[in-house]
Amino acid sequence: MASSLVNIFRISDLGPLSQFTIEKTNYLLSSLGLNNEYIGITRTALLFFIVAIFSAILWWASRKAMILIVHQLASKSKTKWDDYLVEKRFFAIIANLIPLIAMDNFIKWFL
Repeated sequence: MASSLVNIFRISDLGPLSQFTIEKTNYLLSSLGLNNEYIGITRTALLFFIVAIFSAILWWASRKAMILIVHQLASKSKTKWDDYLVEKRFFAIIANLIPLIAMDNFIKWFL
């Protein structure tokens, strides 16, 4: 059953970056002595783990950068609406969207 799940998509149906990613991870996993039946599942788990780590780092960095920059700009401006948005943590919430957008693009480009 695992082999039928792995062969749902043909590699030729994917883009060149996806083909490269799949071929290189297949080569890496087969050189480690992994059975062909489990390469697809392991590859998916490995790429998911990489995306999760990348997203966590991107979330942390974007949150810190956005909060730092926006707070400085809001404190220097004379308007009150940006102070209200900072007070309600609007920009901290918006910073959560950046990793989601990056994950969506990562999946489109590499998988």
